[in-house]
Amino acid sequence: MKRDFKEKYIQVIWQCIDEIRGVLPASEQFQYILMLLFLKRISDLYDEARENGHKVMLVVPESLRWVEIKKTSQDLGEKLNSCFKELEVANDFLPEGIFSEIDFNRLIAEDKSDVRLRRLIFQISELDLSNKTLGGQEEFNAFLEELLEIMSEGPLRNESGYLFTELNLRKLIIDLVEPEENMSVYEPFARIGYILREFAQRSYCKLYGNEMSRLLWSLCHIYLLLTGTKEAEIINTNPIKTPLLEEGRLARFDRIATVPPWGWKSSFIESDEYGRFIYGKSLNNMDFLVIQHVLASLNDEGKAAMVLTYGPLIRGGVEEKIRNRILQDDLVEAVIGLPNNVFNNISLATAIVVFNKNKPENRRYKALFIDASECFEKRKRRMYLTKEGRNKIVKVYKEFRKESGFSNVVDVRDIVVSSKPLNVSLYIEKEEKDEKIDFGAVFEKLSEWQTVADKYATKIDALLKQLNK
Repeated sequence: MKRDFKEKYIQVIWQCIDEIRGVLPASEQFQYILMLLFLKRISDLYDEARENGHKVMLVVPESLRWVEIKKTSQDLGEKLNSCFKELEVANDFLPEGIFSEIDFNRLIAEDKSDVRLRRLIFQISELDLSNKTLGGQEEFNAFLEELLEIMSEGPLRNESGYLFTELNLRKLIIDLVEPEENMSVYEPFARIGYILREFAQRSYCKLYGNEMSRLLWSLCHIYLLLTGTKEAEIINTNPIKTPLLEEGRLARFDRIATVPPWGWKSSFIESDEYGRFIYGKSLNNMDFLVIQHVLASLNDEGKAAMVLTYGPLIRGGVEEKIRNRILQDDLVEAVIGLPNNVFNNISLATAIVVFNKNKPENRRYKALFIDASECFEKRKRRMYLTKEGRNKIVKVYKEFRKESGFSNVVDVRDIVVSSKPLNVSLYIEKEEKDEKIDFGAVFEKLSEWQTVADKYATKIDALLKQLNK
């Protein structure tokens, strides 16, 4: 998709958001636009497939095609609501109720006018979302990626549920767990589906997930369908209260990757029938409940990568004891420190922690620490992982080696004995760079300051003389 083409499409989306600004809360505006984009995309793909005799991922009944929606003369809100219900019926693999969280009648004015909604349909109609025009599924995915990034700086900026995770960081997280063909992979906090989609892009994996929010659960399915991912089992539950089960027991997976919510309170967790919290519980927050849920959900050869704030990595008391027990069981393989401002709604520094239940012999009772702060660059308000930075991190992780000022391999038994926190800066000494001083420039600046000082001193002397008269 050419740059000017993409910019034109994104401009149309902004026009759509302007149309409903003030009608819906900022956090909900994009939800409605995404649903209309979804309907337009599947309609365009269906028309294209019928022309070319290709198979389609979704069956689109005649009444749901975009050309028919444009012809609707009355009750447009109700028409759109019924379209999504019909779509669910026509495609029996779709989860029940996937489209029920959006009500287009909310965009109908109090006087029953649907002019606003008609303008939205007119604007979305400007977008040809067929593969022929865009260049294929990958080009559409790139357009959607850029759109979500822009939205994360705008209407979704303060929405923790969306928590935009930029592409190179997602790729790094998946690189670290190294998924293979036909593996089962799990995201306990699926949100809009960024991590699951990245798993699906790599190889054929069986996708599983939880999402607590009914709306995000719905949007996650829609996002995955938009990006070409059809098969995913995502349930709308809290993974701590109601985890995924298999034959009545806790489901276990080959790979897990997640960016969980941070700072949860854990007072409502009284007992656990699945035996997950064997290392202990903190009364203050849920960080270690989430970590232990992930560990319990791994099979005996499983690997997981979690993005955490530094809280559970450095806090003392009960959490220090839990952390040391996990270290004693040799489950921590790597801690990769990230800079501040990586995410759209949190400025704190974070770290990727890699857990491995089946470490190779040369990594037993060892943990790799990486300071990845220099692998990022600032763009707009946030820090973005560069492609070169990602490649460097992956290379050092795979080689599991020390590199001066960047990484270090530490015996976890020493960490337990000393009760040191898992703060990356404690294990990596930064080289002090000799800074060359340009004395000529320094003296020139001092001379400028002296000239200014003399000027003001003359003025002050003149004022004092006047006051003494």
